[in-house]
Amino acid sequence: LPRAWASALYEDTAGQLHAAGAGHLHRFDGRRFVRERVLAALPPETPVYTARATSDGAVWLGASTGLWRVTASGEERVGIDTVVMTVVDDGRGHLWVGSRRGLHRVEIAPRPGARRSLLHFGPGSGLDGGDFSYPAWPRGVRSPDGALALSSNAGLAVVDPARVSQPPRPPRALVESVTIDGRPAAQN
Repeated sequence: LPRAWASALYEDTAGQLHAAGAGHLHRFDGRRFVRERVLAALPPETPVYTARATSDGAVWLGASTGLWRVTASGEERVGIDTVVMTVVDDGRGHLWVGSRRGLHRVEIAPRPGARRSLLHFGPGSGLDGGDFSYPAWPRGVRSPDGALALSSNAGLAVVDPARVSQPPRPPRALVESVTIDGRPAAQN
């Protein structure tokens, strides 16, 4: 790689090899890596620790500044703003992201107009270790049966994505009356 360093390699859905590093993406053309794009939204010299291509054409980068989604139209930070070292595709429409603050399940492609689903799992969720930025390799893998194994500061966490459900929605609030200084407020 001319005048650039790569800290994460990934394969896209067509089998093409790519390299990600501080501020750039490169593609291997069969003989050498050629610059594919400059990552304009990431702060300059942001270390990229992991990269994962998904079937929707996006590339997800785990960096010192969080989780980034890169598409043809640009880059966006996605819900996690701390060190991200692990990104594993569960094959069920979600990425499992290991960060300094725990484990996160991120929806790859939300329905048009819908917000991207992001669930956080930490010590309150039954995980012994909350730091998934442990320097191990590989940091996370999907087994043939679909279970995910991710390394953390407390050891290995194994998750079966098929058994993780969406948390129940909180009940809607219903306001029956409003008082101001002990008197009912006027209704409009």
